[in-house]
Amino acid sequence: MSFSRGSLLLVGPLLLAAGCQAVFGDFKVDDRAFAGSATGGKGSGGASAQGGTGGVVAGICDEGERQCVGPVLQSCNAKRDGWTNEQVCASAGLCDAKAGKCVDATCQAGAFRCADSVLQGCKETLDGWKDLQTCISAAHCSAMGSCMDAPCKAGTFQCNGAGLEQCKADQTGWGDPEPCTTAALCNAKSGRCDPPACEEGSFDCAGTALLACNAGRTAYAPMAVCDSVALCDKANGQCIEPTCQPAEFHCDGKVLGVCNADRDGYDVVDTCATAAHCSASTKKCSAVPCALNEYQCNGAELQKCSADQMGWDSVKTCASAALCDKTNKTCSAAICATGSHHCAGSELQACNASQTDWVDQTACATAGLCDAAGGVCKPPVCQPGKDFQCLASGDLMECKLDRTGYQLKKTCISEAHCDATAGACNPAPCATTDYQCSGALLQKCKPDRTGWNTLLTCATPALCNEVDHVCDPAACDVCGYDCDGADLLVCNAGRTDFVKAETCNSAAHCNDAAGTCYVCDPDEYRCSANVLLKCKADRLGFAEDTDCGTTGTCFVDATTHECQPL
Repeated sequence: MSFSRGSLLLVGPLLLAAGCQAVFGDFKVDDRAFAGSATGGKGSGGASAQGGTGGVVAGICDEGERQCVGPVLQSCNAKRDGWTNEQVCASAGLCDAKAGKCVDATCQAGAFRCADSVLQGCKETLDGWKDLQTCISAAHCSAMGSCMDAPCKAGTFQCNGAGLEQCKADQTGWGDPEPCTTAALCNAKSGRCDPPACEEGSFDCAGTALLACNAGRTAYAPMAVCDSVALCDKANGQCIEPTCQPAEFHCDGKVLGVCNADRDGYDVVDTCATAAHCSASTKKCSAVPCALNEYQCNGAELQKCSADQMGWDSVKTCASAALCDKTNKTCSAAICATGSHHCAGSELQACNASQTDWVDQTACATAGLCDAAGGVCKPPVCQPGKDFQCLASGDLMECKLDRTGYQLKKTCISEAHCDATAGACNPAPCATTDYQCSGALLQKCKPDRTGWNTLLTCATPALCNEVDHVCDPAACDVCGYDCDGADLLVCNAGRTDFVKAETCNSAAHCNDAAGTCYVCDPDEYRCSANVLLKCKADRLGFAEDTDCGTTGTCFVDATTHECQPL
């Protein structure tokens, strides 16, 4: 399945372009779970688990509890130390935590419709319509977002919400609408309703990416990145929680196992004489059974040799295997909770799987666009020095340096004296034939030259074309990716073209579906120090396969990968 020039709403594990990360997986952490400050990672901020929990973060939410963070519906995760994303609603107002679902949007952002001669626009909350302007007649109302100077041309089509309408032969208005499945499937250019690309509420998997049918039913859009291909569960629309971490050893009675490539179980390494001879800490079967008062870490479980030396007794379960400290017979404190985020300047960082440190996730365009609470890089609103807006008060607004919105540059004599195209106040008011782009709004000077009428709302300011008096079509979707040979491309902020995000090792390593470069090939091995590493299932890095220790030497060539005896 390819998403070339498609609607990718997320990035993969390596985010390559600011503003292109959606909210996936666990990320939101209640500050009540922590005290103090993080010591790991670069920058400051974040949280560190403290207190007498032995490294197990206290529950900050209840099983089955849900909350809304902006438009994101979240549920309490299995460990009760953070929140897992269930669904991204169309707007914050449509997220219903009590009902545990997203309320269906009445309309899409920036959508218009005509109610007879009244031009209406979708409310900011996407839950209804608001009146914008009354046109001369129904034939003068364009659902593209304006009142036309002349009535519609006979035989032409328009999309009025999800209804496909055709201008009447006598040009007195629009005919009865043909209902399309969704507004996004209404195709005025071809005069037809496009067929849905997927079923409402359906899911799919593309490698490790969990996909969900988008609101317009035009394509599948990534919803989450699972830890392995096997953990992507399209039947239930979820990522299955991994059983173990890469290279994690585990004793199941006397059977010694290591976390498999899919992270959904353990591969058998050896069968020891008894359970007491199985040592997950040393990753091997011991020659003698465990000693009294001996401790080991069996995955995340801290264990003590049983009184009869016939096996191991559980002492406590740590937050992760890396936090199990057999030397000090305790669980170390977690630096952060699974899936939590924080910002180090413009760098969005995520808590690693072991909860021992913060790791860089992506560089946002500016520090102001880094949203730790939402776990995202917000998309830039505008471009400094290029994008301007004119308000009804006559205020000329300029894009802020942090690209989060607009600030006052100058107050003009009136709105008609404000020139958003030039970013200046004109000495004379606009002419009746003048057009301008006020941010993403295409405007025309009012007939009485007292200000500007908004004709169209374009997808981005860069797509507003005051010369041809139209909104240019977007060349790519928000956070859409494509591959050009070994170059991974990402849709730019203005959606006018693709730009190079990264050069992969080869064309075969460019993955536009996940928006990342593969770093290794399936079954590829390499040596690091004296440890044999194997390419992970997601092909985004290597995990430990075998520690050759002091009795062997790690060796890899075109046909062999092994620990060779000294």
